[in-house]
Amino acid sequence: MLSKEPLLQLSITPAGRAALHEFIASAAKPTAIRDEMMVKVQGMDVEDTASARAAVAERMEWARAKLARYERLRNRLLDGRSEQAYLAEAERIGPYLTLLRGISFEQENIRWAEFALAAIDRRIPSNI
Repeated sequence: MLSKEPLLQLSITPAGRAALHEFIASAAKPTAIRDEMMVKVQGMDVEDTASARAAVAERMEWARAKLARYERLRNRLLDGRSEQAYLAEAERIGPYLTLLRGISFEQENIRWAEFALAAIDRRIPSNI
């Protein structure tokens, strides 16, 4: 059930605004994947494929749950408007753009996990 309460809005002090400006203007570091599960998948051919498979399946369920939360938040932000209308009319679009990145990230996690599980399942007996 979605809450009809407005989202919490915070204000930034002048010093905070200056620091934020400096941070935004600086170069962003490239994204790096540091994921313990990837180490498990990398090593699964040597030891314990079943545990690596279980980790992938669990991660996929987490991604599905997070994606569902993000989609509910997206629907709440859009509030019946089209995305195009929201982007043209909203006071702030940064949170929405960040949310879209999270949605894309979780969708990709799900796609990868489905692919990985299918590949693993083709190679190991079904009784794991």
